[in-house]
Amino acid sequence: VHTITESNQITSSHLEIVGIDPASGQVTSWNFDSDGGTSVGVWLPIDQGWLVQSVGTTGKGVELVATNTLSHQGNDTLRWKSTDRFADGVRLGDINTLILKRQE
Repeated sequence: VHTITESNQITSSHLEIVGIDPASGQVTSWNFDSDGGTSVGVWLPIDQGWLVQSVGTTGKGVELVATNTLSHQGNDTLRWKSTDRFADGVRLGDINTLILKRQE
């Protein structure tokens, strides 16, 4: 579960479940947002990480597509980048690489 906090208040939350899709046999993620949005991502192994091809819909019905790249940077650190992003067919800008560190 991921949460977004502004002014010390949670403004939204996100649940992601990752597992093997029994129909395809592929690593897949299913995502659910507190605004009613959902998405599905197919995970493909790459050198040092994963490429995730995601499609979904926001709670307001906007169709979303994105390619996310996760790469390992040690035991507790990931690099995440989102590219090839579209909302209702309109290209969006890429999201610059973020460094994600596990909290203890």
